[in-house]
Amino acid sequence: MEDRKRKEETDQEKRRLDWQHEVEDHERKRREDEQKRKRAHLTWSHLEGGDRCLSYNTKEYTAQLSNVPPGLDRLEACMATPIVIHGATLHKPDWCEVVCSTLFLWFMPINVTSLGV
Repeated sequence: MEDRKRKEETDQEKRRLDWQHEVEDHERKRREDEQKRKRAHLTWSHLEGGDRCLSYNTKEYTAQLSNVPPGLDRLEACMATPIVIHGATLHKPDWCEVVCSTLFLWFMPINVTSLGV
């Protein structure tokens, strides 16, 4: 009975250590990606507002993400790169899309009344 309990405790400790290593690896990769983004000076370009509102006081904007280095996950970079529209900093888009493997679209509803648009 005690051998079985010790084995369960050993297995549980091994799973805990495996999980801890996985979390540490994920955090290390996140920090490395963040450093790559900083070094690459990722920027949004070709910002365009939609022709009309999507809904009451809401407008859609699109932009391309520039300076994405090879090896950097493009969708993660898109989701982690803030943009300033009419003086308002938007920390992440509603969603990102890769078109022809180079164009990134930023779709972000904006309350156009609060921005004076």
